[in-house]
Amino acid sequence: MSNPTNLPVEDMIREAARSIEPRPDFSETLWKQIESKPRTTQPDRRRTWMTRPVWTLASLALALALIAAAYGPDRVVAAFKTLIGYIPGVGFVQQDEGTKYLSKPITIEKNGVKLIVEQAVADSEKIVVAYHIDNLPAVPPGGTVVCVYSDNRLRLPNGKDSLPIGGGVSGTEARIQFAPLQADVNKVTLVVHGEKDCPAPQDWEVEIPLGKEAPQPALPVVEIQQTVTEVPPVALQSAETGQPDTIKLAVEKAVALPDGWLITGKVSWDQAGMQNVYPQPESAIVTDASGKDVPVSPSDEDVHDGEFALKLNQKDIQGPISLQYGNMMIFGMLENGPTFTFDAGTNPQPGQKWDVNLTVEFLGEKVVIKTVEAVTLENNVHGYAVTMQLPQNAYNANLRAVEPKHKGGTFGQGMKDEKGLYRLEMGFPDGCPTGKVTMQLVDMQWSKSGSWKTEWNMGK
Repeated sequence: MSNPTNLPVEDMIREAARSIEPRPDFSETLWKQIESKPRTTQPDRRRTWMTRPVWTLASLALALALIAAAYGPDRVVAAFKTLIGYIPGVGFVQQDEGTKYLSKPITIEKNGVKLIVEQAVADSEKIVVAYHIDNLPAVPPGGTVVCVYSDNRLRLPNGKDSLPIGGGVSGTEARIQFAPLQADVNKVTLVVHGEKDCPAPQDWEVEIPLGKEAPQPALPVVEIQQTVTEVPPVALQSAETGQPDTIKLAVEKAVALPDGWLITGKVSWDQAGMQNVYPQPESAIVTDASGKDVPVSPSDEDVHDGEFALKLNQKDIQGPISLQYGNMMIFGMLENGPTFTFDAGTNPQPGQKWDVNLTVEFLGEKVVIKTVEAVTLENNVHGYAVTMQLPQNAYNANLRAVEPKHKGGTFGQGMKDEKGLYRLEMGFPDGCPTGKVTMQLVDMQWSKSGSWKTEWNMGK
């Protein structure tokens, strides 16, 4: 088991309650009041009654709510850090009686190629499977890598396949997240499929038993004491409201590693239309209390939208510690984005071009719509190619035709030319809209330079 205290959950909660109370008699009195309440000994058989463990958890929830109200939710959260641990190669996991593990690695060999499932951990939020493949055929000089095993599934006992919800494959290594399992599931099958041109075995199936025995203890999560979050000098300007919007950082978790620290945190913002903000790890600068640089590198920890993770390659760091990002990757999407109109006539011909030369704003970034051209794409599908001058720090943008209304779907592809202009080709398999055509800028991805900072101390 990964529970370092070897205590049942009820006792762990009791200890946590004791650790945050200012008066020694408070939590003990509360527990006595809960435990002294009478319980029904002759239940009505026409109804389903809670068993004692469920009743206990409900009472504990009430106790925790009262404690949180009396002493503040932050202190309760800090006391329960011990219920979350970190397993290298897997990530953050819940340490409770419902968590299940692969007790030791499993190796499957085909034609000299080995697939090794190193770890599998299932808690109430997800199941993570980590594996790698050895002895793949070498890529010949001038050849391309074709042994890519990107199709990963988890076959459940009922025969259904669970698809990934996170993680990914990097070369011959994979760490995949799947949806949480039912409580009674103790065995799953990893199904891996490779590209058809791979000279190695393409299909793999590995049966993974899950039990209570953890192959290694989880590393403890250290409490973070946030000190300062600074507003960046470069703020986003909303084209719709004209008000500046800020991005803020907060380090939330830290794990002591043998050679440094893993830190994870969240990014918050208040700009409507910004779907995701991702701090670019190569722009991170970390300093200690004296202003001395702390060596830092990107982490392979799986992060979701609005999250970040970094590896601090130094063990002893005097706080407060400062983290500064100089660049943010931003993905924006607007339901009512800026529009432009051109008159395509009743029968636009391939090669016909219309000058627009209109500057619009998208979440504070200027985009110049230069020209629209009628084109013929693959499978003789007709469409339009829109040439735009995106901001220098923008990577891509997407449009949609809003007027006149048209049936069917669209597809598109875009790229920058040698002059730095972005050309977006849009195909309309069911026929191009004609007449006065209005298009709308719906999303864009770009990077923003600035100075976003946060400071914190490592707790105990």
